[in-house]
Amino acid sequence: MQASATQRGTEQTSAHGGVARRIMGKGTMARLIAGLSVGLVVTMGGVATAQTVTKAPNKWPISGLVSLSGSAGVGTFVPGEQNRPSVSSSLNLLLNFQPMPGLTLMASQTINKTFVDFAEDGFAPRQRNTSIDDLLLVASWSPMVKDDSPRKELSEAEKKAQAAAAATNPTLVTAVGAGKPLTLPGGIRVSFLGLAQLPTGKSSQFQGRYIALTGAANFSRSFGPVSVTYQPRFQKQFHKYASAVIENDGGVPIALGRDGGAESLSDNLVATNQQNVSWAVRNALILNIAGSDNLSFQVFYFLLHQFRYYDAPLDELSSQFARGGTRMADLQFGSIAANYTLPSNWFASLSVATFSMPWSADNKTLRFPFFDFRSTSDNITSLSLGLTRAF
Repeated sequence: MQASATQRGTEQTSAHGGVARRIMGKGTMARLIAGLSVGLVVTMGGVATAQTVTKAPNKWPISGLVSLSGSAGVGTFVPGEQNRPSVSSSLNLLLNFQPMPGLTLMASQTINKTFVDFAEDGFAPRQRNTSIDDLLLVASWSPMVKDDSPRKELSEAEKKAQAAAAATNPTLVTAVGAGKPLTLPGGIRVSFLGLAQLPTGKSSQFQGRYIALTGAANFSRSFGPVSVTYQPRFQKQFHKYASAVIENDGGVPIALGRDGGAESLSDNLVATNQQNVSWAVRNALILNIAGSDNLSFQVFYFLLHQFRYYDAPLDELSSQFARGGTRMADLQFGSIAANYTLPSNWFASLSVATFSMPWSADNKTLRFPFFDFRSTSDNITSLSLGLTRAF
């Protein structure tokens, strides 16, 4: 099923942090997602490893990240009449507080700036448009157990790979404190995440969303220099109406409804054809690979199932081309990133990311999740370069 604009915007907290924040808002599909990941999107893929970075104790309990990234949709590089430029940047600030061993609290806010967008794209934001994303509040808990046995010493490359993963995906921040993270049989580490998405962004305000609450469990296992994480999650959203509604508060109306039309809910309320998402289920797989001492790689994929408040069945007035029962919509996201550790807690990231439906428009062919080979002009795929400073 194809997802619509604001429904895709609900996945604002879902994609790969270092990459997703730079793909959303680019191109027809990504723009319809109304912002996701955008800015620094907090990935729900926490990997609770032993010790991420060795650093001197910090008396100040708050740490954080500042990230600046630039992104260009691949349509920018298509020659001729199919050229559809899309260039933007985002600035993110994330604060991190650990009140007790194993528990980390985070707050993230992103500001986006659009520099160039295809003028004929009806979903494109205004040129040089500036916007903010939803405010994200995250609680990450890694259950700790007492364990006096010797810890496995990580190589320098593994330490830097974990630090880079945490810098680009904040929920990969390692739990620290007395003891060791809880480990299931087979060496599988487990941690839990809770996230609240507050409606400061335009997409949430258009939907009339009060809040979105998310819970997730992370299961990770290391195989030498490779760390694999599987993360299922559930999200519940709360809206004022089951669909996006425009409120005319007086003066010149910003939307008009027909007399007696189904969209005219009252004298000042006009319904849109945008059904809001009630709840969603997502499954993600994350691979972190340690390369040299300073270079590491991350491969990220998720499949998202979104469910609207109600179905839209066909009736005698439906078009012959209409499709009923559109309550569920599926989306997928795939990214590949190369992260490089610089001196003084700086990290650079080069990535390619794609946000799309898992099936082609005719529902006959699976789409390749990491690059759009079918419609490059739509900017479904973006190339990004980011710089992050941890403090």
